[in-house]
Amino acid sequence: MRMARGGSVLVLALLSLAGCSSSSDSTTTSSTSVTTASSVVPTALPTVPEAFTLLPCPAHTPTTTLQIEGCSEHQIVKLDRRVEAAARTVLASLPAGAARRDLVAAQRNRIVYRRSACTSEADVYSGGTLAPVEYASCEVRIDRARLADLAAMQGESSP
Repeated sequence: MRMARGGSVLVLALLSLAGCSSSSDSTTTSSTSVTTASSVVPTALPTVPEAFTLLPCPAHTPTTTLQIEGCSEHQIVKLDRRVEAAARTVLASLPAGAARRDLVAAQRNRIVYRRSACTSEADVYSGGTLAPVEYASCEVRIDRARLADLAAMQGESSP
């Protein structure tokens, strides 16, 4: 997780939560949207473009922090795909309109929250080799929780 930390992450998080965008916005969506009286509300689910280049994950048990980080990065990419697929399934089961817009907003805010929360957790180890490992571990934990939430939503939306 070799990523810059600091004010820019906080600014992007605050702008995203406020409904603003930046040219360096870290979430992407397709151009599908719905126009309401007050604004344009996207109806496509955001994807997570990771801010890292995948490190290798050894076939054996990782023993160095770089190996642990690499394996965590691979796990994050797989979990992101699973979260996005589960969110698409839930979205398809929802009625058009507010329910779909709410899920899209929740997914977008989850991405911002995950980055902010994990940056904060990793800051305890700022400057050390454990910081990126802690960051990755946090992202894995939050992705797993979101998968459980989406699975519960699928169960609730099924007849």
